[in-house]
Amino acid sequence: MKQITAFLDPTEGSGGGGNVWGSIVDNIQHCKVAVVLCTATYGRETNHFYDTRGELAQLVRRRKPMVLVKMCDRYDQEYAASALEGLEYVEWAVGAPLPDRLVASIERELKDGR
Repeated sequence: MKQITAFLDPTEGSGGGGNVWGSIVDNIQHCKVAVVLCTATYGRETNHFYDTRGELAQLVRRRKPMVLVKMCDRYDQEYAASALEGLEYVEWAVGAPLPDRLVASIERELKDGR
């Protein structure tokens, strides 16, 4: 079985004072595939320390392969709706079991090595 490393929580170990944004940018730069959990508010600009609008901008700018997990009917943020329009996604409703397609999509992106 192939081992996969993951960056899950930008605040882990920061004690609230760490360089969260720097950590996110570093991990985006070095990742092979980004698995993006997209709620209705994904892409919202919230503060200068960290927000998903900046995260999405980094992913798009760096042309990172993404597995989008759409967890809403529509995006509240036009920026996210526009940036993610037409991209393949896996739907996953909050509280529902993990979709079988999700793991397959991640494995495919890792194998393709885009």
